[in-house]
Amino acid sequence: MITTPLPILNSVSRRLKEFSTDTSNIRIGYFNDALKYIFSIHKWGWSRKKYTLTPNAGVQEYDLTSKITDYSPGRGIWEIYSGNNKFIDFYLRPDNKTIVFKNALNGTESYDIWYYAE
Repeated sequence: MITTPLPILNSVSRRLKEFSTDTSNIRIGYFNDALKYIFSIHKWGWSRKKYTLTPNAGVQEYDLTSKITDYSPGRGIWEIYSGNNKFIDFYLRPDNKTIVFKNALNGTESYDIWYYAE
């Protein structure tokens, strides 16, 4: 038995007035679903990662899900830096996975994209 969810499973069984703690695969599955849900709605600082994008000259749009394998469209981007400067001349399309740079890029720069991972 995995001991990490045990205190929560004990609490759930007490609230449901069960005589013993239910540690069945179904109950553990519910626990895992709840945990995934909590992780998906909050932007946890420890889930931030950095990806360095080196854009192509003249291309202003990039699909982050095709560049970054663990990018979470639900949680998006935290910040972008060009060198040591915070970069603000971009926006995300409503799909929350396509980044669009407002100005034409010459292809010699690179951007550190701090994103939230799945």
